[in-house]
Amino acid sequence: MILQHDHDAPAGVLAEWAGARGWTLEVVRHDRGETAPPSLAGFDRLVSLGSACHAGDNAVPWQDEERRTLRLAADEQVPVLG
Repeated sequence: MILQHDHDAPAGVLAEWAGARGWTLEVVRHDRGETAPPSLAGFDRLVSLGSACHAGDNAVPWQDEERRTLRLAADEQVPVLG
């Protein structure tokens, strides 16, 4: 699963690399208000893409959802790349 934060910062080369290996990527668009599922069962990994926003800025609308998803990945032992 890919967490995308900004409309102009997609997975890009990472998506191309994964596609060349036949991997299917599910992208959750925080910039569109999308949320990750309540469980990450079935996902091999979680990738959190970059953003122009500061990680500690609580005024960012998707920040709580990002933290929830990262905690979920830790709880369910899903590897994270960010």
